[in-house]
Amino acid sequence: LTEGFSLNEQDTSISFELATGDMYQVDLQEQGEAIPKYKVTSKEESAYIRERLASLPTDRKIKEGTSYLCKELDKSNDMILPEIRDYVHRIVKNMTEDELAAMETSIPTYARKIREKIEMLKAKYREAKFKQGLDSGKIVCRPSYSFPSVITPSSEVDSIPSSLYEAEANINEFEFNVISRVASMDNVRWWHRVIERKGFVLNGFINHYPDFIIMTKSGVLVLLETKGDHLRNPESEAKLRLGRRWQSEAGKGYRYFMVFKDRQLDEDGAYTLDGFVEVMREL
Repeated sequence: LTEGFSLNEQDTSISFELATGDMYQVDLQEQGEAIPKYKVTSKEESAYIRERLASLPTDRKIKEGTSYLCKELDKSNDMILPEIRDYVHRIVKNMTEDELAAMETSIPTYARKIREKIEMLKAKYREAKFKQGLDSGKIVCRPSYSFPSVITPSSEVDSIPSSLYEAEANINEFEFNVISRVASMDNVRWWHRVIERKGFVLNGFINHYPDFIIMTKSGVLVLLETKGDHLRNPESEAKLRLGRRWQSEAGKGYRYFMVFKDRQLDEDGAYTLDGFVEVMREL
C-alpha cells in the first residue's frame, strides 16, 4: 500500500520544541523489532556539532543541519536517502533562527520529529490507497481464518466462564472487567482472547489484532478492542476506522466495537463499558 508514495510536495509543517540540552545517540538493532536505544553522546561529539553549526552562516547551517539530520534518519527509515534529503532540506530551510539554534543541540530529537512526520504521511497514504482498493474491488473482505485446536499463551487465565479454550491469554484489569461482564450475558456463546501477533488479524492499511472475539448465540461474531482512557490516540482512531470498515464489508453477522473505561471517541463503534453492554445484550 506504500507503493507510489513520495515525499515530493508533501507537507513539511512540524512543531519543534525550542529545547536545548544533552545530545543523544540512537542505536537501532539490525534484527528483531529494532527498538531504538538512546544514550547521551560524548561531550566531545556534542561540542563538535554545536561548535560546527554555530560557527556557520545560515545557508551553510541549513546544509550541514540537513546532513546531520539525514544521517540520523538513515539509520531506521526504509526510504531512499536522496528523497529524504530533499524533504529534510525543505524543513530546515523553513526553520526560524531560534529553531536552527535549538537544532544545534537536538539533532536526534529533531530527526525523531521528522521521522514521526514521515511515518504519519505514509500512514495517511496507505489508508487512502486501501480505501481506493476497496472501492474499486481490488481489495475484498473474505473468510481466511480458522481457530487452532490448541493455543499456547505465554501466560493464561482460566477463571472467566464461557471461554472458547480451556484457558485464555492473560488480560489486564480493565480487560478482565469487560470480558467478565460479557461472559455473564445469557446471549453469549463463547469468547476468546486474541494472542498478539499470533491470532486473528485485520490486515488492512494497518495490521490490527483486536483484543477479543465474541460469538453470540444468535450467530453474530463480535470483534472487541478495549482501551484505557490514556490510550485515546491516532492509533486507536485508525484501528476503529479499520474495524468499522471491516464490519461494513463483512456483512450483517459481524460487528466491531472499541470500549473505553470512562470516556469514548466521538465515532461510530466507540463506547463506554456500560454503553457497550447495552448493545451486546441485543445481539
